[in-house]
Amino acid sequence: MSMLEQQQVELEEESKSVEEGLRDPETSAEDHELLMSEWMSIINERNLLVRHEWELTLLFKDLQYDDVRQQIEADLRRRGTVPESEKSTKDKEEESRLLEQLLEVVEARDRLVNDTEEERIRDLEMDRAVEDTMKKKGYTNARRMTSLSGNQSGFRTPQTHRKSKSGVFKKSDASRL
Repeated sequence: MSMLEQQQVELEEESKSVEEGLRDPETSAEDHELLMSEWMSIINERNLLVRHEWELTLLFKDLQYDDVRQQIEADLRRRGTVPESEKSTKDKEEESRLLEQLLEVVEARDRLVNDTEEERIRDLEMDRAVEDTMKKKGYTNARRMTSLSGNQSGFRTPQTHRKSKSGVFKKSDASRL
């Protein structure tokens, strides 16, 4: 099982415990607020994992574009060693086709890079909006999330969810997070 899948499973298990606490009529108002904070954090983590998975997919696509570009360039260099006077019409047409293909690959990769940057900016804006909403509602993000690059938003390794003896996260457990 991949690390991302394992983290998604762990989050699912944590969310079930938090949901049980939120639905429990015996949960105090104070504990309910802590559970809501935890719930918001879990949702945020899920979103971050999905985003990270998407980023890995884009990275894979980028590597594929780079491989194709390198293959085309190598073919063009090999063909470039043949003097023009010795090239047939078919050879010249193939070089032209390869140049067009190279241009298409470079343009596709540029679109991917631009789209990725636009998505990253949208994600940062969304992260700020979620954080502002959580602050306005008085929820704290008990789970401090950091990306792989060390930024405050992004992918992180989930912490283990703490349960009380009754199986529900309680305020007294908050100091352990």
